[in-house]
Amino acid sequence: MRFSHDTLYTFLTRVALAAAALLTGIIIARVLEPAGRGAYSIAILVPVMLYLVGNLGMGIANVYFSSKKTQDVAAIAGNSIIFSLLASVILFLIFIIFNGYFEPFFKGVSPFAVIIGLSALPFYFIYNFFQSLLLGTNRIKEFNMLRLAEGFSLLFLLLIVLLLVKASVPAAIFCWWGSIVLPAVISIILVKKQIGIKLAFNSGLFKESLGFGIKGYAANLTQFFNYRLDTFLVNLFLDIVNVGFYSIAVSLAEILWFIPGSVATVLLPKSSASNEKENNRFTPLVLKTTFLITLVFAAVLYIGGSYFIGLFYTQKFMPALPALLILIPGTLIFSVQTVLASDLVGRGRPGINTIIAVIGLVVTIVLDVLLIPKYGIIGAAWASVFSYGTTSLITLFVFLRVSGVHLVSLLIFSKEELRQFRTLTVKK
Repeated sequence: MRFSHDTLYTFLTRVALAAAALLTGIIIARVLEPAGRGAYSIAILVPVMLYLVGNLGMGIANVYFSSKKTQDVAAIAGNSIIFSLLASVILFLIFIIFNGYFEPFFKGVSPFAVIIGLSALPFYFIYNFFQSLLLGTNRIKEFNMLRLAEGFSLLFLLLIVLLLVKASVPAAIFCWWGSIVLPAVISIILVKKQIGIKLAFNSGLFKESLGFGIKGYAANLTQFFNYRLDTFLVNLFLDIVNVGFYSIAVSLAEILWFIPGSVATVLLPKSSASNEKENNRFTPLVLKTTFLITLVFAAVLYIGGSYFIGLFYTQKFMPALPALLILIPGTLIFSVQTVLASDLVGRGRPGINTIIAVIGLVVTIVLDVLLIPKYGIIGAAWASVFSYGTTSLITLFVFLRVSGVHLVSLLIFSKEELRQFRTLTVKK
């Protein structure tokens, strides 16, 4: 399947999702206002965090082994369902038992809202695991269809529940719950029909999947905390209103990640299935193209940041602007890490990303603790920028060492690349 076609299709899907996410954010912000927006952000982060803690890298393994075709994909699907149910029960019990230790991070959030979010955990597991299977087997159309189902079902439910029924944080969380359950059910139907599901636990397959996935597990987990730990710390050191402001800044800045994220999503299975020479020729071209496109969107967002906040979220959220302007350069720089990290995983080296992610997390924690109490959400934004910059530079250095590619190849288009550039949009 053509990389350019898959990337374009995935990018267009992400554009649609960005539009849906923008409308979703507007509705929540305008209806629930800063405090409600902050509470919503914290509440939905809890099940997402538990998923990342408990998945043990099985999603990464699903992509890798299904793309390599060295394992029975139907057996992988069966293992995924069984693991999802067991992990969800264990994680739910652990959260309930130790909830008291984490209460300061959840202040201002209704316990009922958190419970609603937690009830979506098994569906969240299955949805993500089956997405990985569809991606690994190059079913890009179905993969993107699930993403669209998630984004637009949330928008649809919010329009009905918040605008027509009742405006509250628990109601908004219920809408999020529905947006996870629906695509999870669709993913089960798609996988059963197109791949098959052998609903029996295969211990040998599980050990092999765990052995590979655990190498990248810590990387994904620490990367999540790099992205989202500051949200919890803003609530810990400040309050839920500032979480609302900061969540808007982060949401707008992360729109830029739709571009490199689209590329990285398709690059992983392609890199896994390609030889080193082909990857060394292809990844630099992809990186340069991705960075230039992201740069254009970053410039537009930076110049129009004040206008966008006022237009979409009202003047009540204007305190988010300084943090947004700081975050934009950081998200631009991080596009380099997104693409190169995907290449490294495709080369069978997920452990490298783990080490880099841990370094980034240490930078995030230290700077957040130092800067947030003194500078508020501006301090949180600067901590993120330094963390993104650190991980991007280290990833770049490691990629150059592992691949043997020269730095100039990542910075300047060669004459050959310029001549072949049109092949990115032409079927081979």
